[in-house]
Amino acid sequence: MGHYHCSANKWDPGPAFDWLRVLSGIKGEQNSLPMLLGEQDERRNLDQAGGAVLEDLLLRYYRNAENAPGGWYPLGANQSWHSGIHLTAPEGTPVLAMMSGTIVAVRNVKTVDLGDPSFVLIRHEREEDLDGEKSKVYWYSLYMHLEPMTKEEQFGIHWVTELLGANLEVPDEVRYKLDNRDVDYEKGIPQVVDGTVVSKNYDEILKAFFKGDIILTNIACKAGTQIGSIGRFGSAPDRLTRQLHVEVFSKENIFQHGNAQGEAWSVIEGDISDYSLVRVKKIIKPIIERVEERTQRTPVLLKTAEIQDFYVMGDGEALASRRDAFRKMICYHRSEWSPLMNWTKTALQSVGWQWESEKQFGAWLLKWLPFQWLTPELTSALKLPKDHFFYTYHPIYLLEQLNMTYSGDITHNAEEAGEDEVTMSNEEAAARIKRLTQLNHDAQERELTDEEKQQILYGNAASLLSL
Repeated sequence: MGHYHCSANKWDPGPAFDWLRVLSGIKGEQNSLPMLLGEQDERRNLDQAGGAVLEDLLLRYYRNAENAPGGWYPLGANQSWHSGIHLTAPEGTPVLAMMSGTIVAVRNVKTVDLGDPSFVLIRHEREEDLDGEKSKVYWYSLYMHLEPMTKEEQFGIHWVTELLGANLEVPDEVRYKLDNRDVDYEKGIPQVVDGTVVSKNYDEILKAFFKGDIILTNIACKAGTQIGSIGRFGSAPDRLTRQLHVEVFSKENIFQHGNAQGEAWSVIEGDISDYSLVRVKKIIKPIIERVEERTQRTPVLLKTAEIQDFYVMGDGEALASRRDAFRKMICYHRSEWSPLMNWTKTALQSVGWQWESEKQFGAWLLKWLPFQWLTPELTSALKLPKDHFFYTYHPIYLLEQLNMTYSGDITHNAEEAGEDEVTMSNEEAAARIKRLTQLNHDAQERELTDEEKQQILYGNAASLLSL
């Protein structure tokens, strides 16, 4: 503690003091960006940045996502709901867990027509005190379009060896079918295999891993741990680009109980419907206004190019504020990964959406099947909503908000302690000082116990810290 904390006109310990190390120690375990962008010498994570450096770092990720093809939040290409963002990076870029939690589902599968359906799903949790009762809050982070793992890539990925054991050889039965293409494992809605049982059959899990089944897991994972590498995705087999889809979702709004960060968000109740088209005025109105400004026409349905123009528009203050507002939205809608999504109805609601014929649309639906990982078996096992309606959050903005707290978690901002908390601290400090005064007095009257001596030795420091 120095003058800087008490007086506005004095600065110490000085500019050479390692504030980042201090703040990192206060915050404890850091959250992590989902990948490290930029040239090798400029890559840094949240624990290596603060102040203006942190703002510039986060801006790099916002810009990367907003310039990515079709990967915007909460509106994707063709005016459809998009639960997360796309980040683009070179082949081989490691994908990192954003927050500590438990890996609850994984899939490793060959590349299909629209890219890579491989993913890792992590559940995060914390205890929250609601009216004197402890209650757990859960949320999930999804990392979709991961590079399929070959034997070489599996070594060093913690969850793979934890799940499969030491033997990472492809079983002969699976190898034969993969090599001869007798069965296109990856073409349909994936099967679900339970890998959480204590006495699991490693041979069966190994088969499921290489077949491309979804495997339920229960593997602890720390923030910043590599969980895979960036894969590919695109609107057609000849349009695949290196990108990662990352999203954060929850069954209930994780900021609904008055957390300090809740004030930084706006909640958007989405279309409670079974199709993907976004009709919420608060979302589409700013984009329509942007189109009107540029073309003097009011669109009935937004084109992909018009949506893209909105996200990548210039840095003028008025334009930036409209775009930035999208980052702060908590949106409630049905997940795009759900087999319950009525894509046919979506196409009918937006005539000429992106297909020239019904045949083309049918072909696209078949290509999309492998990505529908929210199967009834997985939904039931993870106790997710059966209708697949979730609250979604911009992943980078969520990390930005969590980084403002001491714990890096969903809790009160350190700078925003309530009046009752301040009063409590003052009362506690006064009680400690009274007790220490009594102990000092007693020390001259009688021999103190070892415990009382410890209080005198260390209690004064504790009292000063409380004050």
